[in-house]
Amino acid sequence: FALLFTFLMFFLFQAQDKPAFWNDIENFKQLNKENPPPKDAILLLGSSSFTMWKDVNDYFPGKTIINRGFGGSSLYDLNLYSDELLKPYSPKQIIIYCGENDFAANEKLTARQVFNRFKHFYAEVRKYHPKVQVDYVSIKLSPSRQNLWPQFIATNSLIKKFLTKKKNSE
Repeated sequence: FALLFTFLMFFLFQAQDKPAFWNDIENFKQLNKENPPPKDAILLLGSSSFTMWKDVNDYFPGKTIINRGFGGSSLYDLNLYSDELLKPYSPKQIIIYCGENDFAANEKLTARQVFNRFKHFYAEVRKYHPKVQVDYVSIKLSPSRQNLWPQFIATNSLIKKFLTKKKNSE
């Protein structure tokens, strides 16, 4: 009985040590296993703005969309799970929406720090997909986060300037 109790406690504590969004990433892996992702699709990566876009295919008829947004995620999280988010796919385009939650989680972050997170993720994208079109959707100026607008605007500007210098990127 003591051995069984120790074994169960070990797994209980291990389960609590999973990083944020672990279950979302495991769900993506299961989806990929059940239905292998098509080649030459448009891959959406980012936070809840993509997660909640359930009718995305209605807006882009004839386009194959793979939505891998996970609610509440940040650029930090995209970097943490970059292998799982990029390696399984062979997209023709990657669209990223992320960054807002970086500031929401830590209002002391600077635009440069969040931009550096973006640059790191962009490098990860290019590691797996050197020639794929990469597009970034600017951080939206959510009314509920009006106090963060200056950081959002500055970060969007840094990312835009960076991407204009890169091939196959906007």
